[in-house]
Amino acid sequence: GDGDFCFEMMIDQIPDFDVPPFSDFTIRRPQLQISEDLIQQELHLQCLESGSHEATDAPISVDHRVTIDIEIFSDDTERDPISLDGLVGRVPHAGQPIFLNGLKFNDLSQALLAHATGDVFEAEISLPHVIQTDGFSAERHRTNITIHKIEVSNPLSVDEVIKMYGTPNIVVLKSQIQTSLQRRFELDQIAFMTEDFFRQLLEQVEYSPPERILKLREIEVAQNAFKACRSNGGTEEEAKLAAEKAASSTKRSISQSLKRQAIAAVLSSKNEVQLSEEEVQDQIRNLAALQGKRPEDFRQELIDSGKIHSVTTQVLEHQLTRLALAEADVVDIDPE
Repeated sequence: GDGDFCFEMMIDQIPDFDVPPFSDFTIRRPQLQISEDLIQQELHLQCLESGSHEATDAPISVDHRVTIDIEIFSDDTERDPISLDGLVGRVPHAGQPIFLNGLKFNDLSQALLAHATGDVFEAEISLPHVIQTDGFSAERHRTNITIHKIEVSNPLSVDEVIKMYGTPNIVVLKSQIQTSLQRRFELDQIAFMTEDFFRQLLEQVEYSPPERILKLREIEVAQNAFKACRSNGGTEEEAKLAAEKAASSTKRSISQSLKRQAIAAVLSSKNEVQLSEEEVQDQIRNLAALQGKRPEDFRQELIDSGKIHSVTTQVLEHQLTRLALAEADVVDIDPE
């Protein structure tokens, strides 16, 4: 017709709300003294790790090397569980955290003891800070654990380890161990402080994400649940039910996660924080090293599973937390 031509468009702006100044916050900072004891423990592990290993049918006990899968379920019923496969680590003494592919599990080793190869069992454990994301909090989570292999190690002597690494002497080896323990701890520390800071931000900032964006995200969640159910052989009816259940049960966590994104966006814009590709690559390298993977393989995994943006988010939140640390009250606490 000859009426006026008009069209509608939707623009998402950076939302506008007030965030209290950094100086209003108190951030807890875990402190770790890398003691002679810790270095000795790590040295003991390296002697065991460098030795020869043979599979055993004996139940798991201290110093055994284990290979396991862990499936972690979210509080959020419709979020896919996190599957960590082929994790390898050594069972520490009572009360010590176990490191599996560099990921630190504080309370898992107790659950492993006395289990044998082939066992599949449920356990409630808390997650390493590095893998806490939406729907997977610091709280304890239900997990399924599968024991693939248990090995007994025949350790090398400290002198043999020094020779193997081509290190001049024990002093240099210990200082290398100290550096790597320090780096591993720093990754854990910034992840902890970020969660502490953002928990307070979510409590203190008044903001509700626009209905329209919430709806879009709910539809996305519902579609994913529908597809997942169909591809697992579910009927059209079952898939529809799964989709409805997914959308309604994730309402709160979608809203929280959008609010968290909005807060990060406002803080970034206010503080002119720019993310460089280099920093994201750095974090990918760190996370890959923790899990003993090649950075390029790990990056591809992130892209394939659609989780690459979560690393970008993580890096941005870490940067904002570092800025806040300069002005906030910082309270040093014991890491445990």
